[in-house]
Amino acid sequence: MLFLLVVVLCGSAWVLARLSSGTNVDLTQAAAKVLQLDGSSRDRGPDEQFPQEESGQTATVTAAPAVSGQSPASSVSETEAPAPAAPGERSFTLTAAGTCAVEPDMRRSGYVNDTKKYDFTDLMMLLRGELRADVNTVFLENILNDDWKVSATVVPACAADMLKAAGFDTVLCGFSGAWEKKGEGIAPTRAALEERGMTPLGIYESEEQTGRVVTVNGIRVAFLQYTATIPASTRRTMEKADADGEVPPAEIGRITSDIQRAREDGAEVVVVFLNWGKEGGKTPDKSQRALAQQVSDAGAHLIIGSGSRTPQAAEYLTSGSRQTLCIWSLGTLLSDKRTSIIRIASYLAHVMIVCGADGSVRVENPEYTPLYTWKYHQDGKDYYRCVKAGPEAPDGMDSEQQKSMNKAAATVEQVLAGTPLRLRGGTE
Repeated sequence: MLFLLVVVLCGSAWVLARLSSGTNVDLTQAAAKVLQLDGSSRDRGPDEQFPQEESGQTATVTAAPAVSGQSPASSVSETEAPAPAAPGERSFTLTAAGTCAVEPDMRRSGYVNDTKKYDFTDLMMLLRGELRADVNTVFLENILNDDWKVSATVVPACAADMLKAAGFDTVLCGFSGAWEKKGEGIAPTRAALEERGMTPLGIYESEEQTGRVVTVNGIRVAFLQYTATIPASTRRTMEKADADGEVPPAEIGRITSDIQRAREDGAEVVVVFLNWGKEGGKTPDKSQRALAQQVSDAGAHLIIGSGSRTPQAAEYLTSGSRQTLCIWSLGTLLSDKRTSIIRIASYLAHVMIVCGADGSVRVENPEYTPLYTWKYHQDGKDYYRCVKAGPEAPDGMDSEQQKSMNKAAATVEQVLAGTPLRLRGGTE
């Protein structure tokens, strides 16, 4: 110990002497070893730099370890911010939400006695912080019309304010009742959304309007929606009226044609949204699986479904050397039906879509945020709020509702266990 003390003192005196003489000393050589993520050490190369910390900030290290059974195209993130694309690559982020349905009890909760008007804005305001992607989508199962009597399907046009305030920019409007009154609700629904700066998909006033190709962060992206839940009798009526394209059916011939057309229009990425599945179903059926594989083979890079009103799993579909992420159902974002936890639990899906310099497309960092439809009673009236289902309860939520919210989060976690989606902000 005495010997080591003498060595340290002599070394310190030498360094001080060199500094006082004005001679440069390379102190980085004093830290020749750094700790790697696996706990081993290595020599730092001459071109590597030590991380610099800004005042008041803490440097962090993140990793994306491989997960057994997970597609190589996906990764696990320990932070909410996705890794930047490599040089020569372009990317954009997308967040998708499930079914929003303003039904009778919920509609009544939005009626303001003092003004004799409806105001639904608060129903989804608590989601605002979760919708930070370049594109934020939601499935809407309502007709927006101020001239029709309100019903389980029809709500005032001001319901669109709720979607805008939450942060949604793209609304998927094709659903089982979209062609009510022979499609007379299509024009007012589209107008209500467009007037508020949102883009409606899945309902059209002419065949030529099917789909949308836009530029997002320099990437040409096709967004397409199709509906499989319209009753067969209604479909036959639509075909006779030559109106089948007003709510495009989920038929592979039409989808393939639309994808080819989008490619001709310069689309580099194809995202297909589907309103499909049996209501209350916990898993996709054989027809859904067959259609999804065909859609993947036709060139879709991402398939996102809703319509079952229940959260379902996600998986990768293989088409040759390419993989397509298929999210079967996001569940019910907003509804007054509370027959079971699975009917009031849903999730946001978050992905980053990367275009490689070689023209390849990858869906990376697939994550989810569990959601819950909170119902509470105040001043003789029921109120509803869509909230993130997590350990931190919103102000005013009682213990029973917290238990239900935790059950919703657990339900979504169970549904997505073993899938490519990982909890956003989790430590898996």
